[in-house]
Amino acid sequence: MNNSFTKAQAAEALGISTSTLLRYIRRGVLPEPRRHPVNGWRLWSREEAEALAVHLRVNSSRVNATQDEEASANMGGDGE
Repeated sequence: MNNSFTKAQAAEALGISTSTLLRYIRRGVLPEPRRHPVNGWRLWSREEAEALAVHLRVNSSRVNATQDEEASANMGGDGE
């Protein structure tokens, strides 16, 4: 497990918060990682973490749309 990234480590490597990482997984922007068989923690290998960074760059328009939707919802839905 010492070559695995936890949720916090993966988020830090991607330059996003853990809540953003989980939101992207829930919304299908990023794929669900494997889980530790005992404690259920999400785990990424170094290669998987690097692939996540590439995936975020490739899907940046989808990520930006998700962020815009959230911002609008937080402002009451009308953008004001």
